[in-house]
Amino acid sequence: MSALRRAILLPRVLGLRSEFGTRATWQTQAKRCYATEGKPPSDVAKFYKTFTRPVLKVLLMATLTYQVVYLLWVKLEQDEIRAERTETITDLETKVARLTSEPNKSQNHTEAGKRRE
Repeated sequence: MSALRRAILLPRVLGLRSEFGTRATWQTQAKRCYATEGKPPSDVAKFYKTFTRPVLKVLLMATLTYQVVYLLWVKLEQDEIRAERTETITDLETKVARLTSEPNKSQNHTEAGKRRE
């Protein structure tokens, strides 16, 4: 693309008006008129304009902190439950191993119970 063509087309693409392809000026837009124009902002509007962003940042950080702490708490609780279950399983496995290693005593108890009946 030639430099002259770029100088003519680029201002049109950017919303600029080219006069004779050398000088670009901004197109003027009609200014909107509002009912509150000319009035100074109220104290409430000043307050919200000043403190809205900081309050939102604080709320966002508080929510983020709560979520992180909650997730950590849930993970620690799950780890505790897993540890308790693992301990229970190992206790039961040792009981089963002890009972299977002593078959005579368990058979004697069942035979003694049958004789009583």
